Formats: sequence, C-alpha cells, structure tokens
Amino acid sequence: MNKLKNIWYVVRFKANEIDIFERNLDNQNFIFYIPKLTKKSKVFALFPGYGFIKHTNIGLNALRYTRGLINIVKFGDNYAFVEEDIIYELKALEEASKVKPIEDFLVGDEISIKSGPFKDYISRIISLPSQDRITVLLNILGSKKSLTFSIDSVKKT
Repeated sequence: MNKLKNIWYVVRFKANEIDIFERNLDNQNFIFYIPKLTKKSKVFALFPGYGFIKHTNIGLNALRYTRGLINIVKFGDNYAFVEEDIIYELKALEEASKVKPIEDFLVGDEISIKSGPFKDYISRIISLPSQDRITVLLNILGSKKSLTFSIDSVKKT
C-alpha cells in the first residue's frame, strides 16, 4: 500500500478546458501535474491533453466526475501510471526550459552548421520535414543542393 503513495495516474483531459480542469482538481484537493515547456515564443504543454494526478485517499470515483476530464488512461484492466521519479525528471526538464528556452526553428531562419564537413556554413531553412530535422539549401561547387540535418547539429545565427 505504501508503494501506491508514490504513483501518479495518467489522465486525459479536454485541452481547451485546461483552466477549468485545473481549478476543479484544485478544489477537490487533488495533487496534479501538467508538464509544460518554454520555447522562446511561448509556453506549451509537453503532452497536449494529458496530465498526471497523484494517488490519494480521495479515490478515483471523485476524479471520474471532474469537469474537463475525458478519462483515466487504462491499458486493458490496469490504470496507466508513472512513478514519482519520472515526475521529478519532468519537473527538472520544465525548470531547465525556463532557464534556457527551447529554440524554435522556422522556415526562413538563418542557421549555421555546428560540425561535420559543412561546419560553420551559414544557410537558411527551407523546410521542416519532421520534428527533429530541418532541410537547408546549400550552394555546393556552383550548384544548389537541399540537405537535411538533425536539429542538434545546427544553431541559429
């Protein structure tokens, strides 16, 4: 039973009713956490529409009827949960993003390449094919080539 005190249930809520959901959880004395990261331009939810609620003696029945809640996530007959260590890591990541915000890369941004054969080459982003990749247009030996790089291998200039 002591192990239950260190778990957080995964819940799904209506993303457009986050304020109402948080207020209702607070009114019912639930301990909850919705991870948010800071980008240079704004704060955003790390897992849009998902959050964590700490196991308490209040019980899940009171939680089920909270306004804004869609459901408590289950896998088969078992509730999805994470241990408190994961919550601490998410909170540390959230605090780190406040100190050093995550960079937003946009089409048209000027970047330089950090390492490899194109180190210190400056170019502009022409597309964002996936979340962790960018495509740039490079002038190589008189012809223009589009190359895709990992976001980790470039920096804004």
